Amino acid sequence: MTIKNQEALNDRANKLGAFNGIRLVLVSLSPTVNPTEAILSVYFYNNKQLNNIVSEIAANPARAKAIFPITGGHRILGGSLTGEVQVFAVATDAEDNTILHLTVRPIGDYSTYTLSVVYGNIDPIFSEIGFKFRPGCFNNCAPDWDAAPKPKSNPAIDYLAKDYDSFRHTLFAWMTNRVPGWQPTSEADLDQVLISLFSVAADELSDYQDRVMNEAYLATARKRVSLARHARLMDYHIHQGNQANTWLVLQVSNAHDLIKGFVVWAGEDFLDATSVVFITRQKQAVDPLLNQMSLYTWS
Repeated sequence: MTIKNQEALNDRANKLGAFNGIRLVLVSLSPTVNPTEAILSVYFYNNKQLNNIVSEIAANPARAKAIFPITGGHRILGGSLTGEVQVFAVATDAEDNTILHLTVRPIGDYSTYTLSVVYGNIDPIFSEIGFKFRPGCFNNCAPDWDAAPKPKSNPAIDYLAKDYDSFRHTLFAWMTNRVPGWQPTSEADLDQVLISLFSVAADELSDYQDRVMNEAYLATARKRVSLARHARLMDYHIHQGNQANTWLVLQVSNAHDLIKGFVVWAGEDFLDATSVVFITRQKQAVDPLLNQMSLYTWS
């Protein structure tokens, strides 16, 4: 058994273009006591190729059973041999140019037969259909065919939402639109908690995006590593810098306390602009015994 996706079939039927195919078939019998033939009313999706089919069969009636072969059946088989169920004539409908009336002889049994269309520009998916000569079911037993529904419009998105409050407001509006009758109640409800969590996560992501955008430009970058990378794009390498404190080695003649704020400098003169000045941060005791420290090299 073949399972087909009806929605996909409807979409394919709406986009046949230059092709055609069978939509449905209705079986009708003569009101006489023992009818010898049946009329198959074949409904197509459009009228493409139908005039060519009718003209070709009118010129050569034997082409009817070749263009519209019938297969299947248990007691009375469908085919092209003598005594088998087959199409003998084809006529157009007076009111609808998408319908062809096929004269079939003899009338088959109660099993399922398959009617096919073998002609150019016929979609292979819609090139055959099953039918039965079952009394009481000569009308359309299949459900009504409807066109595929139009795709739903995309939801309105507020691209200006950038913080927690605006994201929360957007989610409230979305819930009201998608869930009719929904109203915010207690903040402890699950829906309110989820909305708050989503708003917090969106707020953090938005802040991250803003910070990334700021670091992307030299005028707005705030991190040293970003500035260094911008400078490297211009073939300029920023020095990593030197520390602002250092170790001071003294030679003293007597023990005393080195006051806090004691000034030393590296250069010719304290007032020289090129001199590097260092100032002690705390009081420190110094002793001449520590002018020189010998390494432990014995034993």
